[in-house]
Amino acid sequence: MANSTHLIELLVWWWILLFKLFIPNHQFSGGRHLAEASKSREFVPREGTIKTIKSETGHGEVVDCVDLYKQPAFHHPSLKNHKIQMMPSSYPRGWEAHSSAPKHVHIQPWSENEECPDGSIPILRTSAYNRHQSTTTKPSKQSNTLLNHSNAIGGIYENNGFGSYCYDLDCPGFVQIDKSYALGAVLRTSSFGGEQQTMDMKIFKDDVTGVWWLRVQDALLGYWPAELFPDLLSGANTVRWGGQIYNTLVAGRHTATRMGSGLFPGEGYRKASYMSQMLYVNSTHYVVDPEELVQIVSKPAGYSLGLHVQHGTPDKGVYFFYGGPGFSAECP
Repeated sequence: MANSTHLIELLVWWWILLFKLFIPNHQFSGGRHLAEASKSREFVPREGTIKTIKSETGHGEVVDCVDLYKQPAFHHPSLKNHKIQMMPSSYPRGWEAHSSAPKHVHIQPWSENEECPDGSIPILRTSAYNRHQSTTTKPSKQSNTLLNHSNAIGGIYENNGFGSYCYDLDCPGFVQIDKSYALGAVLRTSSFGGEQQTMDMKIFKDDVTGVWWLRVQDALLGYWPAELFPDLLSGANTVRWGGQIYNTLVAGRHTATRMGSGLFPGEGYRKASYMSQMLYVNSTHYVVDPEELVQIVSKPAGYSLGLHVQHGTPDKGVYFFYGGPGFSAECP
């Protein structure tokens, strides 16, 4: 049935999301077109800014180095007395075997020539932040739903009805502790048929404190505090990898927004986008390969996904190619 989603439920109480993400050659970053990035110089500085870095790469991005203790997370009423956690108190079993990650490289052009001072974090100036400033309204909650989205996802899934979401740091919630990466900033992209750029990412639960950590490359970027996610204190029951496109059917037609590199999975390596080395933590707290994955492709004429399994191969493991062009004669 078109635009329907069929899911098989598999309960996973403790999970870790580990994978290597291909960075496509694309004119979008964090849901923003680069035209918006070029306007970021016009936006007002973030609260708590102690230094400003202007990217000279042509994207026109401006990054504010914000005092660690004045970041947006602490605007949330539940985090007024939160004590920042600088390191995990525990790791999943078998983590060491999968803990290798590339040393820090400049995958974001803004940091090529300058970096934020110690005790600060980089936050991209965005139109969303300036809208909040001008209207003095709190960010609204949005339903975590698959409606109005086209998806190409492989995952272990159970719908837990979890509440709301927000991108980047424009809404309070995520506590960032590392100064290496700015959420939502432009990424260095791959060359079609040439050099490929990848990003190693891990999300895991700290069994002692209950926070959920995000590691990017070799850096512990930050975490989602336990105070804001009580439903996840005993673990999560959803693991999803893939791509998602927002589609409002403007003028009655499907969006032309590309997923990944804009090419279908059949184009393969050096052309189509991919995710590899996918792992999760099972109920005994061990890092393992995912099994019984369910493929969800809600608009196969516009986007698709091709799943592959090569157990025991450190460079691939469980992986898939995904993406597509969106609007076309086949996807009106």
